[in-house]
Amino acid sequence: MYKKFLPLAALAVLSALSCAQSERSLIEKTLSDREQSFETNDVELYLSSISPDYSAKKGKRTFGIKELKLNFEGISKFFDHIKITHSNRSIYYYGDKAKVVQRALVEVRMEKENIHTSFMMKETIELKKTGEKWLIIKEADRDYAEGFVYGGGG
Repeated sequence: MYKKFLPLAALAVLSALSCAQSERSLIEKTLSDREQSFETNDVELYLSSISPDYSAKKGKRTFGIKELKLNFEGISKFFDHIKITHSNRSIYYYGDKAKVVQRALVEVRMEKENIHTSFMMKETIELKKTGEKWLIIKEADRDYAEGFVYGGGG
């Protein structure tokens, strides 16, 4: 009797794993777009990875899309070159929400100042599924300029 259910159980497990891998791939795509946007100074690509409903508190300030855009543009002007390599990425998702915890090795250049350096940051990024896409609803607590000035924080 159990032999009849074994193929169905295996199919259910494979289907669940396939869905999980598909969701992970979609999340990875959003994170890849985010990294690429910083490396290429592409504000439109960056904003395409952010939820239109983005609203997060940082200290006493509330950050929305407008503030994120200004912050991104400030980082783009601050560094002449930025390269991000992530490691130790863990993705936790439940329903239509996800949390990503990762380490980011950030390599930066500031040509006028003759500064070429790197630092490591721990990032926690929250996402929400909107339609078929995962979008960022909370950015990392520290941005790359803060990581450069104050150290990576992890």
